[in-house]
Amino acid sequence: MPFPISSNRTLEIHAPGEACLPAIEAAVKEALIEAKAEDLSVKPGEICFRGGMFRLVNGHNQLLAISAGKICFTRQGALVLIRYRISFVQMMIVVTAMVGLVFGCFAHAPYEFLVSGWLWIFGGNYFSTLYRFPRLLRAAAEKGRDEASTV
Repeated sequence: MPFPISSNRTLEIHAPGEACLPAIEAAVKEALIEAKAEDLSVKPGEICFRGGMFRLVNGHNQLLAISAGKICFTRQGALVLIRYRISFVQMMIVVTAMVGLVFGCFAHAPYEFLVSGWLWIFGGNYFSTLYRFPRLLRAAAEKGRDEASTV
């Protein structure tokens, strides 16, 4: 599913040595646990999780805008490829309902205001997450790689 429903990306981590892949997977799993991911499912080479707004987390949580995600790990030579797909369905529904009900029905705001409000709230969270989530993954993966290479 394309924008604004989901996003697919691939990160490349330089990680020579066979011990790096399991260490990277473990470090990413740990980062997701720290971010309070729910329904964490870990299989060899794959992690699935749920995030979203209906968890007891603060507004700066990395997974707040992400309904669900799937992260796959593969080795390609000296690289570890981290392919991920994240979904924004929950945020899209909540923001649409919030803007439509609060501003549309109750405040009787003009159409332009409704569109601008939706773009501001949804778009801001969407693009912020597109910026922040890969950095979370990369930082965790590099930490796992570095720990594996010192052992």
